[in-house]
Amino acid sequence: MVDVGDTAADIDREYAVMRRRDPATHGKVTRSRNVNGNRWTVAGTGVMTRTIRHFVEDGYGVQEIIEQYPSLVPADITAAVEHERGLLSSAA
Repeated sequence: MVDVGDTAADIDREYAVMRRRDPATHGKVTRSRNVNGNRWTVAGTGVMTRTIRHFVEDGYGVQEIIEQYPSLVPADITAAVEHERGLLSSAA
């Protein structure tokens, strides 16, 4: 029998480290050809800014959005909403 207890704990720790987001990406919006088809996305996540806009339009608050997307911080939501407002005003 192989004891995998330590291995499982090691994997859990490494997974937590890999999921940790660089604080330098907080509150930033970016897009990349290889992420979400070049759509505007909150940096360091896969969450599109238009998704956040839709949540806000549907009446969700910051904490409610973070419950749906735990990788986000309040600055991300503010940046995404401001970015989307800028896109909508430039399109008008």
